[in-house]
Amino acid sequence: RGARLPCAVTAVHDHPDLGQTRSRPGGRFDLVVNGGGVVTLEYHREDFLAAHRRLDLGWQEFVEIEDVALVRADPVVTTILLAAMTEPIAARSSLTADERGERQTTVLFPPGTTATMEMPDGTLQPLEELHVRLTEYTVGSNGPNSMPSGLPVTSAYTFAFEATVEEAVAAGARSVHFDPPVPGYVENFLELPTGIAVPFGYYDRERAVWVPSPDGRVIRVVAIEEGLAAVALAADEEPASEEELAAEGFTDGERRRLATLYAPGASLWRVRMPHFSPCDWNFSWGAPLSAIWPRNP
Repeated sequence: RGARLPCAVTAVHDHPDLGQTRSRPGGRFDLVVNGGGVVTLEYHREDFLAAHRRLDLGWQEFVEIEDVALVRADPVVTTILLAAMTEPIAARSSLTADERGERQTTVLFPPGTTATMEMPDGTLQPLEELHVRLTEYTVGSNGPNSMPSGLPVTSAYTFAFEATVEEAVAAGARSVHFDPPVPGYVENFLELPTGIAVPFGYYDRERAVWVPSPDGRVIRVVAIEEGLAAVALAADEEPASEEELAAEGFTDGERRRLATLYAPGASLWRVRMPHFSPCDWNFSWGAPLSAIWPRNP
């Protein structure tokens, strides 16, 4: 567990009329809110990623809520100069490890990528230089308390991270959008079968909701051929055809960069991200993949 955090600001999302409070040296705080409904508390402190928690409150009662752990942004920063790129550039997080295994979040920026900041008033501003951090939430025993928000009931705690751009944070932007979407990767630390879908959602802090996005896929680098990664997209783990790879958004540049980042045999989750927000690659609840389903007599 992390250290108790003083001076963290707590407020009710979208209710500036209710004011705010700061945590005491022991990490505890008191806040008076309107009862008889649902409120979303927002927690933030400089140099930490913000978190939300949704509460259903009664009338005239004191409620002690579960611990919330604020996460420091990853110390590794990657500089991306979009106009100067001739080959994809990889932004990578620090290596993380827990009882589930080692992993490292990676995002590739192909040549020709454009980036725009979405400002609070809805306007867009172009970005040419990006300083990118990739911070995982779901690490260790304190991971569930570190999530950017509570998960929907249909989603199981699996893997979540936040991709941030320093320029957008400094400008107070809501998000950073990319055209085309940038591919993100993480090692298949749960040893899921090649070819299955990786559910993708993101947390919209403005609306305080999780938003579903198109799924990714578990892939495997099966070989390196003439400097390009041969990639399997299905359970048979046969190299996919050029047409199949193109349908998934792969380019030769991405495959060339994969060949330098991962050895043959590497199993990965791949998700294409149209923008940076708290990202949730979480699978739904269900029986283990190895379970034998009952059959009719």
